[in-house]
Amino acid sequence: MIKPTKLAHIVLNTYRSEEMTKWYCAVIGAEIAYTNPPITFLRYDDEHHRIGFAQMPGEPHEKDAVSPGLQHIAFTFGSARDVLTKYEELKELDIMPRVTCNHGPTISFYYRDPDGNIVEMMVDRFAEMDDAIAFMNGEIFARNPVGFTIHPEEMLEQMRAGASEEELLAYKDIEKDPWALAVRQRAALGTATIDVSSK
Repeated sequence: MIKPTKLAHIVLNTYRSEEMTKWYCAVIGAEIAYTNPPITFLRYDDEHHRIGFAQMPGEPHEKDAVSPGLQHIAFTFGSARDVLTKYEELKELDIMPRVTCNHGPTISFYYRDPDGNIVEMMVDRFAEMDDAIAFMNGEIFARNPVGFTIHPEEMLEQMRAGASEEELLAYKDIEKDPWALAVRQRAALGTATIDVSSK
């Protein structure tokens, strides 16, 4: 049975992204790896990001289905082949991802557990974290920090046809409206929408 290699990061929905960023930087000695509202990524070790904050639109309100809190839990696998094998294993159990995306730094399959929590199964596209951070702070990611939708069955066909790991991890700068994709992804995951009016 394929198992993840580590717990990668957490992302929290919040109405107070700036306050949360300052607090975590002070409390755990984190630094900002990337920020471009509505998302901020923090790192405190060799990972390109360990904690993220997704800024929620509107004014804070009492806890409900779109309250601040845990946005998702992510598990890192050793290769694209491992993520695809995990996809096949879960498919046999009728557990299917809600969203599959090549974000640029990662390839990610998003699932929901029985309580509705989002669980990400991912693989890093870069062997070196410095390269991932450079990508996250580069021109492509500035224009599109969301990525593009990938299709697991097509990737499985590529893998079975002998595609290399590099080919499976390839990034295609094809998404014309990343913020619309972000809204669709959040709808598919059943999470709060984001304000894209300023994008």
